[in-house]
Amino acid sequence: MNIFHSVYRSLILPILPTRPDFETSFPPGGNATPATTGEWSRRFLQHQGLRTGKWWSYLPVYDEIVVYLSQLPRERVLVEIGVAGGGSLEIWRNCLPAKSTKILGIDIDPDCARLPLDGCEILIGSQSDSDLLRRIVKEVGAIDVVIDDGSHKFSDQFATLQHLWPHVSDGGYYIIEDVHTSYWWLHGGLWGRRKTAIGLCKRLLDVMHKPYHRFYVATELRMFQDSLVSLSIRDSMMVLRKTDRVKRVADIRPRAQGAA
Repeated sequence: MNIFHSVYRSLILPILPTRPDFETSFPPGGNATPATTGEWSRRFLQHQGLRTGKWWSYLPVYDEIVVYLSQLPRERVLVEIGVAGGGSLEIWRNCLPAKSTKILGIDIDPDCARLPLDGCEILIGSQSDSDLLRRIVKEVGAIDVVIDDGSHKFSDQFATLQHLWPHVSDGGYYIIEDVHTSYWWLHGGLWGRRKTAIGLCKRLLDVMHKPYHRFYVATELRMFQDSLVSLSIRDSMMVLRKTDRVKRVADIRPRAQGAA
């Protein structure tokens, strides 16, 4: 192997973006159609309206959120960052009753404000604009679901998370989509880099388990120490659940039969 190939493989190739090989993602004769698990995925797979696109791994989470929001005995609030073609907001609007669910979309592209999205409020601006985020919080109060499908750059993702997390309701969801960009150099990502969504995920695991260790928790992460009840990862998606009443694990063992 010559020097050029060595440099390419060790320094250049690792920072180049890549995508799955969809032709080999399923076994020969396998079913390449995702299973419909609930209301959102059913509407998504039958969608003929405004343009949208989602990774299949997201659909079960969205189905879970529809059930969660439908069971809340009050008005619900969903905020989606990154409107794009508007199809995702359109599906949320069709899944959730307009009288009991407020849906807001945020996008930096002014054209999004002209999309035919009846029953949704579209705000134009950057997701890291603190004035815009304060305006949203002042308008809606507590937020039940945040979906970050915005710039996919960590500086924006973290700025939005820091501002909105304190205002997520008890039991609410905070979702960051497309976290595979954590490995893409043009999005500020790189393998092993701490300041990426994937890097944040690893750090939050330590924060969530703070009662069991004495290691330092960075100041900007302390807001999650007593409010992050669960953190799950699906392919390209990070899902945080919020609670105002964290209950720590106790070593619970059933009593032996006949014990007093």
